[in-house]
Amino acid sequence: LPEPDEQDPIAEQQRSALINKASNNASLPVVYGYRKIGGTRVFVEVSGTDNEYLHVIIAMSEGEINSFENVYLNDIISTDSRFNGVVNVYTHTGADNQTADSNLVASLPNWTSNHRLRGTSYVYVKLKFDVDAFPQGLPTITADLKGTKVFDPRNNATAWSDNPALCLRNYLTNTRYGRGIATSLIDDTSFNV
Repeated sequence: LPEPDEQDPIAEQQRSALINKASNNASLPVVYGYRKIGGTRVFVEVSGTDNEYLHVIIAMSEGEINSFENVYLNDIISTDSRFNGVVNVYTHTGADNQTADSNLVASLPNWTSNHRLRGTSYVYVKLKFDVDAFPQGLPTITADLKGTKVFDPRNNATAWSDNPALCLRNYLTNTRYGRGIATSLIDDTSFNV
């Protein structure tokens, strides 16, 4: 008999969503509803005396999200007391007018105010070298997200929702990451669920 998840592509996909990939050109997911995900390391650099600080940027998703609810390092919430003094977490929701992370700009000459990552939600984590806090080395960074804001034709508002009908409508009409169908071709009354 195969291992329990060996033949289950859905279980494999769920596991792979919680890892960190390293890439400068990987596609990013669009996150709808509430979900815990890993991301793609798009920047890693060291600084400080004897390279005591590690700066990591994890791109999480395409487009602007509503919010980051929690950030984890190796499945331990980043606010855990073991990380006091050794971890700083800064989150960015991916607005199109997003500015560069001022903490990172102040810390590193290779990250400037031009590095805005507009349209990409991301986490910047600054780690201070501490063997007790990170015994296995670079931690896997994951986050709980309230995903993409969607338009609700019932009240003409754009806000976070986990309503599957509204999420589907967003995908169908979005010109950046969706199908780009004109809203005039959408029967909005069919999305009044």
